[in-house]
Amino acid sequence: MFGQDSSQILYPEDIDRLCAVFEAVCDRYQILPDPEAALDLAADLVRLFQSGMTGETALRIAAEARLTEPYRLAG
Repeated sequence: MFGQDSSQILYPEDIDRLCAVFEAVCDRYQILPDPEAALDLAADLVRLFQSGMTGETALRIAAEARLTEPYRLAG
C-alpha cells in the first residue's frame, strides 16, 4: 500500500503510481492529456486510489473498465 493514509494525503510515490497508470491508459485508449476524457480519467484514478484501490494493476483495470462502459463510449 502506498502513502500512510490513502483517504487523505497523496504522497509523491502515490502521485508517481497514479501518473504511470494515467499515462498507460491514455496511451492504450489514445486519450490526449487536455480533453475532458483525460480529466475524467485523472479524477476517477484519484477517487479509486482514495477509496483504497492502490495497486497499479487494479487501478488500470478499473480505469479501463470505466472507459469501456457503454455510456462513456456513446459520449
